Amino acid sequence: MQRDGVEPLWRHLAERLEATTDYDAVRLAHRAFLLDIRDQLCLDEEDVGDCLDAVFVDVARLATLLESYAWRVEDTPSSVVAAVQRDFDAHAAELVGLDALRGTAVAHCGV
Repeated sequence: MQRDGVEPLWRHLAERLEATTDYDAVRLAHRAFLLDIRDQLCLDEEDVGDCLDAVFVDVARLATLLESYAWRVEDTPSSVVAAVQRDFDAHAAELVGLDALRGTAVAHCGV
C-alpha cells in the first residue's frame, strides 16, 4: 500500500500544493487526497472523520498558540506546546489504530 498506493497520491498532493498559494485550492487538493486514500483503503468515513477532526483541532490549537506569540516559537511556553503535542500524538495514534489501517503501511508511519 505504501509504495503503490499512498506514495503516488502523496506526490500528487505535493505537486498540487507547490503549484498554488490559494487557500481554497490547497483545501480542495487536500480533500481530494483524503478521498483517494479513503477509496483505496475502504475506510469507514465516520471513524476516520472523527479521528481527523481531533488531529485538525490539535493543529489549529498549535497554530493559534504560535500566532498568539507572533510565531516566535522560543517564547511559547514549553508546557503548553507539550500538552498540544501529547494530544496530537494520542489522536494520531487513534487514527493509525483504526481497524482499516491496522495492517497497512499507514499504521507504521512513525506515530
